[in-house]
Amino acid sequence: MGVATSCHDKCRAGGLEECSTRGFPTAAPWAEDVSDEGSLADSGTDEEETDGLVGVSSQAAYNSAMVGPSSEFKDRSMYKGAWAGNQRHGFGLQVWSGGATYEGHWIRDQAHGQGRFVNNKGGTYIGEWAADLAHGRGKYVRQDGSTYDGQWRVNRQSGEGCERWPNGSRYEGQFEKGRKHGHGRFLWEDGSSFDGQFVKNAFGGIGVYQWSNGNTYDGEWEDDQMHGQGTFTYKDGRLYVGRHYKGQKEGHGVFDWPDGRRYDGQWRNDLRHGDGTYRNASGSVITRRWVNGQAKD
Repeated sequence: MGVATSCHDKCRAGGLEECSTRGFPTAAPWAEDVSDEGSLADSGTDEEETDGLVGVSSQAAYNSAMVGPSSEFKDRSMYKGAWAGNQRHGFGLQVWSGGATYEGHWIRDQAHGQGRFVNNKGGTYIGEWAADLAHGRGKYVRQDGSTYDGQWRVNRQSGEGCERWPNGSRYEGQFEKGRKHGHGRFLWEDGSSFDGQFVKNAFGGIGVYQWSNGNTYDGEWEDDQMHGQGTFTYKDGRLYVGRHYKGQKEGHGVFDWPDGRRYDGQWRNDLRHGDGTYRNASGSVITRRWVNGQAKD
């Protein structure tokens, strides 16, 4: 069986070769990086489509002499709410010509405090703001129905949070600058899961991956792949304890079968390769040099 091409393949590992630990995906399970959604910018006075949080300021407002409870500006945006002099201050609603809206609290012409922002493609953020940036606790609902509910810092997911997808998959854990980073748990809709360390949206460090068919890997990871020391437990009782390199057994490792067989030796490219000792089910032991899975005399 070859390596799955994506975490969307549900990490199924049925039909494994006798000693293979293959079947783990090579790509991360999330389709988008929140950090690609754009930092706060001028928000909607132009017609540019934006797929994430955008800024709520509208410098074009200053081009209008109209300042009052309800004002329409030259760029066709509109503000209705409280003012302090010529600055939005207090509770108010801003509607931009491109369709984006912000309703909430303002301080000195900036979104600050609790507010609700809807971008011009339907994404919605409800939560805390500071100086025109999502900052504090908030929930973001994308137009596809996926959500993030948790902590924000300078318009990026940072701190503890939970991300959910319409198919039932979810991630609960730590974020940093819009990426899954730190300890977290990812659950797929088919019941497979990963519990461990994330590094910039990828499995990295120590973690446990459990397939829906019962296979489990507990060990070191790097860039979404089994890499370093780890234990792979098969649902049928087979067990491998040893080194991995980029998703394959490589280096020293011990493989045990339920019937008592054991191989203790070197591996390369997921195959027995190098010096090793093999014990058969009756207890007989041979020490050989192995090449691509075959013992040589």
